Amino acid sequence: GSAAAVAAGMAPIALGNDGMGSLRIPAANCGLVTIKPGTGVVPAGISDGDWFGMSENGPLATTVEDARLMLSVIAGTDTDVVRQDAPGTHKIALSLRSPLTGVAISKPYTTAAREAAGLLIKAGHQVRRADPPYPMSLSLTSLAHWTAGTAVDAEGLDPRRLARRT
Repeated sequence: GSAAAVAAGMAPIALGNDGMGSLRIPAANCGLVTIKPGTGVVPAGISDGDWFGMSENGPLATTVEDARLMLSVIAGTDTDVVRQDAPGTHKIALSLRSPLTGVAISKPYTTAAREAAGLLIKAGHQVRRADPPYPMSLSLTSLAHWTAGTAVDAEGLDPRRLARRT
């Protein structure tokens, strides 16, 4: 909902949280900028837990600058300092591999990633291909954490008031 609201111009920025892509996937589909910060960058404060370290809060915005500013605010860093890096100062790793065994990244997403890499190279940054060594068990481990996190979130709910499917 937040990504759609920002993309539609209903809000200039929004806060979301991401445990398994809930920021990144809507942002990609709505043409927005987001970031899932590293662990501990932004205080989680998500329900009774953070899905065992999987879920983090992050910005949704239409520009990189707006996302950077919002991230600096929610992370509690100095928002008055705009970091102006010289071209060629960043080393960027690009992976087109899914972390989940048997799941392929579809062509629109790989094309978008390659185009972004091209823009970064034109801006003077170093981009190289790097595929993290994801363990084969990642799918099962992620699903176990996700369902356990959902169970923690649901502990205080009255089951009689929930739909049977829930």
